[in-house]
Amino acid sequence: MIHSPLPRFAGPALLALTLLAGTAYAQAPQEASPATLTLTDAQAKAAGVETQTPRPAATVASPTYPARLDVFEHYKTIIAAPVPGIVDELVGEVNDAVARGALLARMRSPDMAQAQRDYLLALDAAALAQREAQRDADLVAEGIIAERRQQASRSAAVQADAHLQERRQALLALGLTAAEVETLKRSRKVTDEMTVRAPEDGMILDHGAFPGQRIDSSVPLYTLAKLSPLLLEVQVPAAVATTLHEKDKVRLADDPADAVVESIGHHADPASQTVTVRVLVDNRAGHLRPGLMTAASFLSTGAGAAWALPHDAVVQVAGRPTVFIRRGDKVEAAPISVLSETADAVVAQGPGLAAGSAVVVRGTVVLKGMQAGLGGQE
Repeated sequence: MIHSPLPRFAGPALLALTLLAGTAYAQAPQEASPATLTLTDAQAKAAGVETQTPRPAATVASPTYPARLDVFEHYKTIIAAPVPGIVDELVGEVNDAVARGALLARMRSPDMAQAQRDYLLALDAAALAQREAQRDADLVAEGIIAERRQQASRSAAVQADAHLQERRQALLALGLTAAEVETLKRSRKVTDEMTVRAPEDGMILDHGAFPGQRIDSSVPLYTLAKLSPLLLEVQVPAAVATTLHEKDKVRLADDPADAVVESIGHHADPASQTVTVRVLVDNRAGHLRPGLMTAASFLSTGAGAAWALPHDAVVQVAGRPTVFIRRGDKVEAAPISVLSETADAVVAQGPGLAAGSAVVVRGTVVLKGMQAGLGGQE
């Protein structure tokens, strides 16, 4: 009769395995299940077999899936020149982080000069109307003119002031600051120079013009984007997508940023049979950048009972992950499904795992050899 080669064990482990396997074969009835071993306390001690109760896993992490960070479309801002002109200088560069009000570009535009002239004319008109209204008020007080004339001059002053405010707002819309408008008011020096500033904090994603270029008001100068939160789109198998829920937490590889599921696609890609899951990534710390590739795993509490086991408790039997569960003098091999792995533990599910299960965490190699028939049946 030809025997299959024995697994390689050394020293006391081989001796304990051989003795235990022979004893188990002598004690076990011939009709017993090949996945069940007989193991007394003395035998367990001799083989170094130790058990441990599995602890419930608070969360279940899915396998990791590759993903790419991007910016939400509604967090992008297109910055264009408010009026046609010639680009003198582009100050901002792609990938620059800018604060609200930061200078991005300098331009020259006849429309800017015209807007300044209109403001100065409105300023003079408002001052004149105010003087006339004051003069009429004095004349009414002296009884020289009728009160109706004073009311007309007062109304004209109000209208002139409203027109002045419109001209001032036009200058602010063209890029002048409030301080620059006051400087124009004092100096009365008109120029065609204008500046383009960042309307909010963000990062420059792109620019669409060059120095010396004559552009229209519809030509984008920059694309600015907020960097928090960022968007992560993950393609996951359709079967995995059915286990996910909005607000489920997501773990990014090598980054502690908080991330949650924002939405789960309703349609699967016909070619890959995957579903797009959109993840919201908190990036207030600024560690992440759009375009970076990462890996994401989904943390879920809705996958049913899951248990955390030491790595040494899990062995491969017939190509399947398996644990040994001891019940009195019996040890059974129980296949499991591995849900996730970390450096400290394996998270798994299986019909043999429960709150009171005695899972073998030491001596699994010996038990695997016994279960395979070492020193036992031929």
